[in-house]
Amino acid sequence: QTNGGVDVELFDSKLTFTGDLYNKRTTGILIAVPVSTLIGYSAPTQNAGAVQNTGWETAFNWRSNVRTFNYSIGFNIANNKNRITSLPGGDQINPGNGAPSPSIRRVGYPIDAIFGIEAVGIFQTPEEVAAWAKQNAKTAPGDLKYKDQNGDGKIDALDRVVIGDRFPHYTWGSNMSASWKNFDGSMLFQGVGKQDVFIDGALIEGPTWENFFGTYLLDYWRPDNPNAKWPRFTFRSDHNQNAPGSNSWYVRNGRYVSLKNFNIGYTIPSRLIARGGLSSARFYFAGNNVYTWSPLKGILPPEVNPNSTRGTYYFQTRNWSIGTSLGF
Repeated sequence: QTNGGVDVELFDSKLTFTGDLYNKRTTGILIAVPVSTLIGYSAPTQNAGAVQNTGWETAFNWRSNVRTFNYSIGFNIANNKNRITSLPGGDQINPGNGAPSPSIRRVGYPIDAIFGIEAVGIFQTPEEVAAWAKQNAKTAPGDLKYKDQNGDGKIDALDRVVIGDRFPHYTWGSNMSASWKNFDGSMLFQGVGKQDVFIDGALIEGPTWENFFGTYLLDYWRPDNPNAKWPRFTFRSDHNQNAPGSNSWYVRNGRYVSLKNFNIGYTIPSRLIARGGLSSARFYFAGNNVYTWSPLKGILPPEVNPNSTRGTYYFQTRNWSIGTSLGF
């Protein structure tokens, strides 16, 4: 592992900055290396894999005042790129029977990259279906249109490609605080700039498979709604949404910005509480999980584990509180 970093303080330490670059290569990772079936044994595990992680981290903080107004602003952000550099025995494909959902381990790509068919649109007419590479006998207008990667005139497992990266990128956080006379306040933000999330299960199947229905699925394909965000509804045995495996239509950007904490308070001047036997008294109004901006809003919590996205998560609750802290 190699690292390079810098720490800086400027303007009488009002501004502090730190930055770091790193390159880490891990070898001898334990993996199952395939062997010929003629041997009669399952694949043995060997210390043979190698992975490289490269990235950077940076943070700064500004602290100052304007007369009786004091404030500080802090911000940090980091990014990491993960890729497999050695995988004896070739690709390792997970068909998606467990977590993570359909994925692949392939040299040059991140660990457990999302693996599936590339969706390029939704069929609008029977003529468009007939002119396209064969998908299945029940393909009809309103179904997803898949790209024929190898040009053999049919859509099957050989057309699967890497369609997403599960690792979060540009993870960041920011804290702000200020005070003026007896008032004070603070806020904490956090977020992710980019993360590919494959949504699955009842989240995309609607009433044709599971027994609940997300309101976002109301924008499904119909002849009078050709520009829908979701394909048509079909009986569970007929749908082509996940055939074969996963597809890029359901790979969504899990980026988000979240106001996690908010707090504003007022401290009563000591001269007003001295007779009551108090040394301090502060009243406050606070909120947790205040608001989140995300393309996945209404579908999945943005902090969801990208390895299991079938809707088995409960959204974090928003809490408001009013209180006081007293000192004696």
